[in-house]
Amino acid sequence: MPNYEALKIELAAPDLAGLSDLAAASKLMSDVVATDVFRGVIPAREIFEAIAPLEWSAITAEHKARINGMLSMGDVDLSGPNTRATFTESFKGGLGPLTIANIQALQKQVVAKSRAESIEGWGIAVTEHDVAHARNLI
Repeated sequence: MPNYEALKIELAAPDLAGLSDLAAASKLMSDVVATDVFRGVIPAREIFEAIAPLEWSAITAEHKARINGMLSMGDVDLSGPNTRATFTESFKGGLGPLTIANIQALQKQVVAKSRAESIEGWGIAVTEHDVAHARNLI
């Protein structure tokens, strides 16, 4: 179900407030924004490449075993709470700031979306009728 409250908030932005319903809908559909999204599945080879060799030697044998276990999976699915918790805990075992930054960056992916798609609880398209409905909310 579309989130008209969120759309109403977006329509209050200075660049949209004075536009007609049709123009506002068109602008929401044509403006492109970069958005960080969580990557659920990460190939093990990317995780391996993210580990700084000099920092690897500083971690404990227990943490190395956990990391090697995850790397043997082929793909690491971080959408599962157990895997995500183990993944996070394993990299706290002494790895340095470069590896930690690399691992954190791996978990995000920047995607381009229309401004409409970036509205919380909204779908893909915004029509002039959607804009009119949102603007008329009390």
